[in-house]
Amino acid sequence: MKRENKNDTAQRNADGRIMNGGTVVAATPILPEEARFQVLLIEDDPHIARLVETNLNKAKLGCRIAATGQAGLSALQHNDVDLVLLDLGLPDMSGFEVCSKIRQNSDVRNNNVPIIMATARGGADDQMHGLRVGADDYVTKPFDPKLLVARVVAQLRRANRYNEVAETSASGAEKNATTQNVPAGWTKCGDCNYIGPKSRFEMLNDQFRVAHACPNCGQLMRLG
Repeated sequence: MKRENKNDTAQRNADGRIMNGGTVVAATPILPEEARFQVLLIEDDPHIARLVETNLNKAKLGCRIAATGQAGLSALQHNDVDLVLLDLGLPDMSGFEVCSKIRQNSDVRNNNVPIIMATARGGADDQMHGLRVGADDYVTKPFDPKLLVARVVAQLRRANRYNEVAETSASGAEKNATTQNVPAGWTKCGDCNYIGPKSRFEMLNDQFRVAHACPNCGQLMRLG
């Protein structure tokens, strides 16, 4: 968890989330209500594992924890996993080795699963090596759990293309459609006249509840 100086206005909740007077801090992509994605967390520190699991569960994501690299590979082989969160400093093998085994072994079930490395090793060489062996994203510790969840959701969205229709329908017309009628399934910001699919106005507030705000100007909105 990033250290704030005494002039910062943001305050941190007991579970590590950053709040600012109870208001929404940052837009977070959300998942379809019918989805229950499963995250495999390969992490040997029980305190970090518990913190990450709690925040994933609040975002309605399932979480299975493995404390060693081998246990993680076994869990990936025998369970439905939609994304892997991977520590580097594991007791039996490095996270780089785990990632490489997942990507290079065709016998590993779902070897194209999105992988996010979450580690205290924040050097540029480590990050480049992690991406080189197959990671899709790299987060350094200490991290904000809410931001980590946002990165997880973003990777799940990319991998599962669950908003592909909305993305396709937008196709450059959003900001230029201010003088036209709002299409079905879209909405318009009353402050800046931004028009886009309703999914783009969805976010999670600091209580992990669905809220709505304009993605262009940030104005909070009430959608029917």
